[in-house]
Amino acid sequence: MPANNEFTFAISVSKQTCDTKPDGKKSFYSKVRFKSQQLTPQSLLNLALAGKAFCGNFQYFADFGMPKKENFVSTSTLFFDIDYSDVPMEPYIATLRYKPTVAYTTLRNGLPGLGYRFRLVYVFNAPIVGEQGFDSMYHAVGAANQFQHLDERQCNQIYLGTCTNADTFQSGIIYDEQTFSDYKPEETTLQSKKKKSERVVKNLDSLNINNDYLKDFYQMEPSKFLGKYGRLYYKKYTEAIRTPLILDESQMFYTYPEPYYEVPRKRKGGKSVRWEVGEGRKKKLFYAAQIMKKNCPGITPENLLFNLAFERAYYYANPDKNLSNEVLLEVLMNTYKYEYPLKQTKHGSFKVNKPYWQEKGVSVFSASNLIRYYLRTRTINQLVNPNLTIKENVEVLKSSGIKITERTLRGMVTEGFVGIYDNNISLNSPSYISESADNVTISDDTNPVVKQILFLLREDGTRTQSDIAKVLGLDIRTVKRYFKQMNGSIIQREGNNRNGRWIVIEPSKKP
Repeated sequence: MPANNEFTFAISVSKQTCDTKPDGKKSFYSKVRFKSQQLTPQSLLNLALAGKAFCGNFQYFADFGMPKKENFVSTSTLFFDIDYSDVPMEPYIATLRYKPTVAYTTLRNGLPGLGYRFRLVYVFNAPIVGEQGFDSMYHAVGAANQFQHLDERQCNQIYLGTCTNADTFQSGIIYDEQTFSDYKPEETTLQSKKKKSERVVKNLDSLNINNDYLKDFYQMEPSKFLGKYGRLYYKKYTEAIRTPLILDESQMFYTYPEPYYEVPRKRKGGKSVRWEVGEGRKKKLFYAAQIMKKNCPGITPENLLFNLAFERAYYYANPDKNLSNEVLLEVLMNTYKYEYPLKQTKHGSFKVNKPYWQEKGVSVFSASNLIRYYLRTRTINQLVNPNLTIKENVEVLKSSGIKITERTLRGMVTEGFVGIYDNNISLNSPSYISESADNVTISDDTNPVVKQILFLLREDGTRTQSDIAKVLGLDIRTVKRYFKQMNGSIIQREGNNRNGRWIVIEPSKKP
């Protein structure tokens, strides 16, 4: 094991740099280009601190982007990522039997909840050739150092550099493959992977998956596979990602059942974005599969595999290709093999039934306000005593934790939303839909739009005409026309335009 910081070796180095962890498809990974260079351990470390990325040597005629496994030739370096360490880099290295040639802390080292994170680089005095050679030596070095939770790196893996203020380490040791010959697996990792794949296929037999379907899954491009089987399985996919909602008898909205489970999504700026490398993608896929199976107990393995492929395509970044078809099959088998505790998903009180309101020309925003009003009146209607007076029922509601004025409750009774038998109140048929005609003539307060405006003003006289237009789903010009015709006869203004309020002229007070 010669100690020589002047030793040179071939390695591919990115032309681009990044000093933060890349995020999303349109990031560093989509633009990166590599070129083979001759480096020393010191120059590799310098380039890492400059934010360059590294990978092995590949058979391309010019600069290349994300490398492909089939083009891999050799590497003289093995990179090992140590994440979530309880101790910093140098104390960790001190415990290793075989020290890395160089090492550096990575971009997210020391961030809250992530622990110490660093990358160990072993340089060899001769190239490690071929995918099988890479797999064998990678696992040999890992076994020699007893690395915990050794991840399955591949020969086409790329490794990011770091930032200028990162911690570094140098031993100057250049390794020989023979150093780790005793640690090489008796059976190469490539053969192990082949056997694992065979075990996966054998275990799949117990799920009775159609052979032609499996063949398409393995051989077709993901987009073509989803396109071919979407007409069969997409509908069930949409049903499985969330627990079916319950349509209310009013047809106006859906309610959430208990318990309610929904496949978790990563949100950014109000939109769903992809889960990234390092965010527990495989575990999230397994959890998503458990939710789908829970929401659709009779879902077929073929449908669930389609669902996982769809999730991977649209909700998971996969620049490292670690979410392979074999991983999806493993997730599928584990979903049927194990039961995982699910956590109920947080949700609102209702979901608007959009087709119902679209037919009536009411926006979702306005529908939400009307539904909230409906739910409130329904709750109140369950608590009131129909044989008591309005005033007495206000006290009944107050004892149940609901604050409401006599005027508001009287309006609900008048509109027919709440059943209190008061001979002094004339009852109307309840309607939650406002008329939208622009040309109206107001003679009294029996007009359905007027009734809703009056209810809103009784509830809160400081509401503006713009507020009422939004709640009722009407054009602001229509609402202004109503106010103009009602002013002085049905309603009147108290105070100025800024600090005043609208007062409803009750029938007993009209001249």
